[in-house]
Parts: sequence; C-alpha cells; structure tokens
Amino acid sequence: MISSRSSTQMAAMNFKNQKFAGGFLHITVSLFLLLVCGKGGLTVNAQGADAGKLYLDRKELDVKEIAANATINNANCDSLNGCSSACSRAVCQPVSGESFLCYTVDNNEYFNSCPSGACQNKIKLDYNRSFVTIPAPGSLNLDTEVARDICLQRPLDSTFETVSLQTEYTLVYLGSTSGAFRAFPGRENNETQCTTFDPRTRPWYLNGISVTKDVKILVDIANTMGSVLPVDYLPLPQNTYLDVAKNITLALLKTFSPQDDVEVLSFNSSDVASLGGPVLIGASYNYLDPAGRPELSSLEASVNNLAASPITTRSDLTKAIVQAMGSFNAANKLKVIVVLSDGLFVPLNSTTFPSAELQSLQAKLMVYKLLTNDDGGDPYLLKTPSLQQNLCSVNGSFERLNALETANPLYAMRSYFTFLARTQLASVGNNATWSNPYSSFDQDRNAITVTYPAFGSDGLLIGVAGIDVVYENLPEPLQDLVFAEFQSRTRGTQPPSNIPLTCSYQSTPASPICANSTPPDSSAICPKTDTSTLVDRTCCGYGTCGAVEGPKHDHLKTGIIVLIVILAAAAFVVVGFFTFLAYRFHQKARNEEKFPPTPPNEPDETVK
Repeated sequence: MISSRSSTQMAAMNFKNQKFAGGFLHITVSLFLLLVCGKGGLTVNAQGADAGKLYLDRKELDVKEIAANATINNANCDSLNGCSSACSRAVCQPVSGESFLCYTVDNNEYFNSCPSGACQNKIKLDYNRSFVTIPAPGSLNLDTEVARDICLQRPLDSTFETVSLQTEYTLVYLGSTSGAFRAFPGRENNETQCTTFDPRTRPWYLNGISVTKDVKILVDIANTMGSVLPVDYLPLPQNTYLDVAKNITLALLKTFSPQDDVEVLSFNSSDVASLGGPVLIGASYNYLDPAGRPELSSLEASVNNLAASPITTRSDLTKAIVQAMGSFNAANKLKVIVVLSDGLFVPLNSTTFPSAELQSLQAKLMVYKLLTNDDGGDPYLLKTPSLQQNLCSVNGSFERLNALETANPLYAMRSYFTFLARTQLASVGNNATWSNPYSSFDQDRNAITVTYPAFGSDGLLIGVAGIDVVYENLPEPLQDLVFAEFQSRTRGTQPPSNIPLTCSYQSTPASPICANSTPPDSSAICPKTDTSTLVDRTCCGYGTCGAVEGPKHDHLKTGIIVLIVILAAAAFVVVGFFTFLAYRFHQKARNEEKFPPTPPNEPDETVK
C-alpha cells in the first residue's frame, strides 16, 4: 500500500511553512524598524528631555567658546601687524574669487530683484570667512577702535567654523563695544546695512549684558559746559562740552530694553530739573527705525534743546544726586546714576552726601568727567574735597573720558556697559543668556538667541558673542524637546539680591590698548574688487548658482536621514535574502506535499 499523510498533518506542515516564511519577514522588518527607531526615535524617547538639554547645552558651550577666544584675540596685539594684508570682508565690499553655498530661505530681502529662476528664495553664504559691518556715522574711514576690533578678531573665523555647520544655516557672531560686528557665515548686504548696523542697540546684545534697570542720567549744564572744545576732540557739528554730553546721552537712550526706566536730569549750581520725568520703555520697538520708540521722542527732543546756564558758579553734584535718588522706581530694578560733567563741582560735604541712602538702594554712582581746556592741574579731581572719599564710600566710580573716543560715545562709556554685564552675569550665575522667541527674518521661523559677554585683560567689556537657533527648523520630536527645555533656560531680567559693587577711581592716564603696535586704519577692510551687482552677489542669478545648493536640514536631521537610507538599503538586502530562502523552503514543502516520501521503518499512521 502506498502510504499517505493525513490532511491534518499536511495542514500543520503548511502552517509551519507559512509561519516560518512569515516569521523571517516579520523578524527582519521588526529588526529594521528597531534599528531605525533606535537611532531616530527610540533614542529620543529613552533620553526624554535630555535630547533638548544636550542640544541647548552644546549651543551654550559654543557661545562661551566664541567669547573666550574673543578675549584671547583681544590680548594678541601682534595680530594688528599686517592687518591690511589679511583684511576682513565687509558685507558691502565684495572681493573676487569668493566661494559660496546657495541656501534656500523663506524670506529674502532681495525677492523683488530676484522674482524667479535659480535665484528665487535663495541667498549666497560664504562658509570660508566671516563678514563685518561697522557702526554709524557710516563711513569706511574707520575709527581706530573699530579698525582695531576688526583686526584683533579676525582669528575668530576658525572658531566660527567649528561651531557653525553648513547643514544648518544659522548666524554666529560677535558684536564689539566699538560697534564692529563680525558674523559667520558671510552674507552680502547693501551699503546702508554695511555702515549703519550697530549691534550695541540690538535686543540680543542688550539682553546679554543687562538686567532690568532704572537709570538716571545727570547732565551738567553749568556755564563752563558751554565752552568750546579743545583740539583733542574730533570735530562735531556742535563743538561744546555740553554737545558732547548730549551726544553721549542720546546714544545711551538707544540702549534701553523693555521694562527699563530712564530719566534725564539737568543740574547746575542751584537747579536740578527733570526733562519730563522717568520714562518706562515699552515692549514694542523697531530697532531698525530711528523713530521706532515713540515714548523716547519727547525726552530726546528735550536733551537736544539743553543749553548751558548763564550762571558761572560751580555745579552742585550732591543736590543732583539726592533728587535723582528720590525718583527711583521702587520696583526690583538695578539702580544706576550716570553723571556727565566737566568736573567743576562745588566742594562735597561728607555730612550731606547721601552715602547711607545710596548704600541702602545698592545704587551704582558713576561720574564721568570730560577732558577740558584747563583742568587746573587736577585732571582726576583728586583735589576736589571729599569726592574720592564719598564715591568710594558707596562703591561708586570716577573716570575721565578719552576725548577722541567720545566721537564713538557707546565705546567711550564701555565701563558703564561693563558694570551692566558683570551684574547680569551675577544674576544668572555666569551662565549664558537666552533671548525670548522671535521671528527670524530670513527663514520665517521662530528662533532664539544665546549670548555671552567677553571681557578684555583690563576687565572691560569687549563685546557680546551670539548664536541664533532657529528651533522650528529642527526635526520632530527634537524641536518640541528643545523648546520645552528652553523654558527653563536662563533669561536674566531681575538683578541679583547683592549687586557686585566695587569702588573704581581713575587717578592716572589709562593705558592705551596695544600701545606698542601700529594703530590700524581703514585698510582693515578689504577693498572692493568685484563689480557684479548686489542681486548677483546676494542671490544665485538667473542662471546657475555657481555654488552648491546648501542642505535644507540641520545636521541632526541630515544624519538621521542618511542613517535611515543606509539601514533601509541593508534591510532591503536582508529582507530579499530571507524572502528568497522562505520561498525556496515553501516550494520544497509544496513538492513534498505532491510526492510525500515514506520514511523507512515508520508505519503509515493511516493503516492499522
């Protein structure tokens, strides 16, 4: 009798064969998904918020590295030598032979000039060097301090290259106290932005160096303040000491942030007058519009209208300080009194000087003296009775301003900004500071900026380093994790409970920066050698870009995509191999079903 298998046995065998083949496929696909998700999804899930934390931690370390290297560069005066032969590229001074990457953005200020073609929605980025801008008054005849900062900070490019990836278009930069601004990757801009952009009035810069504050600016209007300036000063449209004090005041007014209070008071020997009372700075402000802060317009007009008093008696500094203290906001704000004067004060009386009140308020008193025609042999007011003693009793400061530097008033006042920066660092535990979210212009995405101040060997602020983070360009779920982690990051707004106050009284001439080096000049900026149009330099033109299209993904997302592609290709091979084995096994089973063999010495279960 020919033996045969039961239908039950054959059905079981078929099931086993199908399960074997399907099992290989299931295991292979499951392994593929595990590998992919393990790299792109399960890892994030396992780390939870750590993925966002690690990302922001990296940015904070990067911005601190930029600031630290800026400090090192500032002390390397040897780099000033040969600055013209290794000049820096201004955003409006194109040079020949540049190499760009073409990057797609949502917004491009040159859209009207580039409505279509390869140029549309694209900008050119130079990842070989940073570009610089210089502050107003907008001349490429650089002030010494601006040229010096440009030359000293050229080596930052190597640092920029390590923290800025071509796969993630985001600016990294340093705004200097002189007003020089160095950003990477390089991007072309128009003539106006080239010579009028001032980082020192930008929100990221101000956010990185100060807490919410209440500032009183006391402007001396004594008769002597109307005297003509000596030749030590650069020529100005107006040329009196009061004009210099007004110019400094107007510059300072552009550096206040939302929720700050500011008040300007004039004083002489008998009167102290507020120029309209304290002004609370509002949150809405267009930093690119000179008239973008209407709450200050009346105050600015009043400052411009100040005139020297006909009274020849010396000014009463104590009386001015007492009145300024009386109008301080009671809120928890850093309190600062800034005095601008030629230093001709009536003798101070220690019994009437408000030492106890200033100490109680933890108010910083900063007296700035203008260089005058005749200092009476006492340029640092060391002979003015009780001035040094009283200032140091409240940990105040005295400084004689450099005449030439007053043409760049925010630079001349860098000790004031140094105090703000030191206080801000104390309030945030020396951590980097994050901005509030804002809309990025180029990419039409929400962004945040991390900043950290840099100081020179003399302790003075030399600038603020910053990195933009367009977090909405990050892949999910990293985007949400970064934003969630961002909520707990430092955004210093309130002053610390103990203000870091120390006495600082200048009694000798300040040491010039890089005194033994040749002062740099306008040759710090490369001359224009490319005559192509602005459209060609900022976009890709109507033909080919002449450059590689930059990736649209950040480095994390790109890495995940590349990994997925590799794993998918490998998985395809593995799946194909095991599918082939399963098919061969299944075919063999079917053949056995048609011609089932009878094992030797094994009885047929159907025969009893």
